[in-house]
Amino acid sequence: MAISGVTPDGPLAFTVPTSPLHVAVSIAGSPQHPATNLETLLIEPDENRACLTWRAAVPCDRQVLKVEKIVIAMAGRSRA
Repeated sequence: MAISGVTPDGPLAFTVPTSPLHVAVSIAGSPQHPATNLETLLIEPDENRACLTWRAAVPCDRQVLKVEKIVIAMAGRSRA
């Protein structure tokens, strides 16, 4: 991705990650692996930074108090 006109030093160029996060949720002993979606890409050219927000959803209704564990890992990293 390249963005022009946001810095006096010229265009900003970077690659948006294509590998989604891996999410594992355990609710009352039942493991679930919800899909993740890149929801927001915030570009801060003055800070030379980009922030990404990913979203995942797990229906848990009345079992919300039975959520035992949530593990979030980037692709290629070890997962617990």
